[in-house]
Amino acid sequence: MFVNLTPHDINIIDNMTGRVVRTIPVSGIVARVYQQETAAGEVDGIPLVILKAGPVQDLPKPRAGTYYIVSRAVQEACPDRHDLLVPTWMVRSADRRTILGCAAFTVN
Repeated sequence: MFVNLTPHDINIIDNMTGRVVRTIPVSGIVARVYQQETAAGEVDGIPLVILKAGPVQDLPKPRAGTYYIVSRAVQEACPDRHDLLVPTWMVRSADRRTILGCAAFTVN
């Protein structure tokens, strides 16, 4: 089972035909990594900040047989979680402006 913890429906596209073979709808919950900012001075009047990954929020605990679709930032913040999938092999529209879906997922 897939649970989509991103803010977008995920279209799975057959790499050979270019057709959508499955759509995984949003779950209504979005897992996020919050960032902690620290002031680091400025350059020519432009503020500089140091960003560090903060806590992950709204990520359910692992559940047997369930994979959670998340952002790369969430997956990277949880290196020991092997149930987190990130869309990859992105398929774009002919003008390359719109992401239509993905043809694979990455896993830790």
